[in-house]
Amino acid sequence: MRLMGHTISAVAVAPVAVVPGLQGKGIGSKLLREGHSIAQGEGFSLAFLNGHPEYYQRMGYQSCFGFAKIAIDVAKLPPPSQRLQPMPVHPSDIPWLVECCAAEWADVDFFWQRGTNLSEWTLCGTNALIWWTEFGQRAAYTLGWPGGRKWQMVLAEDPMLARAVIAQVRPTSLQQHPAGWLVRHALAPEWAHATVERHPAAMARELRHGVLRPYLKALEAGERLPGFCNWPLPFMAC
Repeated sequence: MRLMGHTISAVAVAPVAVVPGLQGKGIGSKLLREGHSIAQGEGFSLAFLNGHPEYYQRMGYQSCFGFAKIAIDVAKLPPPSQRLQPMPVHPSDIPWLVECCAAEWADVDFFWQRGTNLSEWTLCGTNALIWWTEFGQRAAYTLGWPGGRKWQMVLAEDPMLARAVIAQVRPTSLQQHPAGWLVRHALAPEWAHATVERHPAAMARELRHGVLRPYLKALEAGERLPGFCNWPLPFMAC
C-alpha cells in the first residue's frame, strides 16, 4: 500500500459478521484482536477496511480515507482523434499494466498495487479491455461493467491516447483520484471534474505505532487529499 509517497505493508480486514443469536458476546472483537495480533507478528504496519464506523472505532479504527470519482461531461468531449481497437486482456499485457497502474496511483494514499495475476486485471462479468492503435501500440486499459457508462478506471501512459480512448468509450464517470496520473496529465477541466471525499466507513488502524501520524497530520492541515483504496477486481466483483 502507498502512504505518504512510500510503500508500506498493510492488511485488508474482511467484515466481521456474527449471527444474531450470538451477537453481544464479544466474538467479533476477539476475532479482530486475534487478526491484529497475527498481522503484527507477520510485520504488517496497518489494517484497513470499509465498515460500520461505530463498531470498528471501538477496536481502534479511525475514519481517514474515502471515495474518489471523476465526473465526465460527455457532451463536451472532443471527437476521437483516432479510432482504436479494443481487445481482451492478454497475459502479455500484464507488465505494461503493472507499470501504468503504479504510475497512476503513485501519489495516492491507500493505493493497492495490482500484481501479475491475470484475474487482477480481468474477470468474468467485467468489461476489461486493452485498446490498440492501428500501429500496434497499446493506448489504454479500461475497466467497467457490461452495458454501463460508469467505468472503474482508465490506465494509460500517453495523454493523447488516453484522451482518444475516453472520447471513444465516453464514460460518464471513473473511480479515480484527483492526484492520479490521468487527472494530472490527460484530462481537461472543460469536461472532467475529479473529487475525493473522506468517508466515515473508510477506516484504518495502526499495527505499527505512529505509521498513520504523518498522513493524518497532513490531512488535517489540508496538505494532503484523503486517500482512496482501489480495491482489487475480485473485491469489486463480489
